[in-house]
Amino acid sequence: MSVVGIDTGFELGAAPSVSDEISRRLEAMPGTAYVWRLVILLSLGGCFEIYDLFLTGYIAPGLSRTASAAARSSPTRCSATPRRP
Repeated sequence: MSVVGIDTGFELGAAPSVSDEISRRLEAMPGTAYVWRLVILLSLGGCFEIYDLFLTGYIAPGLSRTASAAARSSPTRCSATPRRP
């Protein structure tokens, strides 16, 4: 029976979920140096990835403004054909 009194036919706590299975398997792993090295490297990679995402979010508008201003100031710089003297 659920909280509101409706019989759904199954209990939520009866079947183990995927996250419970993953958690159980991680807890069963031995705490060797290899596992800790792997955890630390994955954590550092995640920190750099988050840093990169936030940095790109703040710098991208300024870079696009600078690039568009440079393109407007000298359109011949982007030209593929050489100039004749």
